Amino acid sequence: MEKLRVGYAGVALSSYFAEEHGQYTRAIDGLEALSRELDFDFIPIRHGLVDLEMAEQAARELAGQKID
Repeated sequence: MEKLRVGYAGVALSSYFAEEHGQYTRAIDGLEALSRELDFDFIPIRHGLVDLEMAEQAARELAGQKID
């Protein structure tokens, strides 16, 4: 049986300082730990997405990774 493949893309308004507050890093660290505990593949986008162009690029990247 193949492992579940979970993608993550963090989004925020540019006026919210998610990067500066470590929001993305904390979320990714927690989800990586959970993926080890529950044995699933975790594929994150490691930077925040603040506009449509970035979101579309992230969607293409994740689609290329065959995310479930």
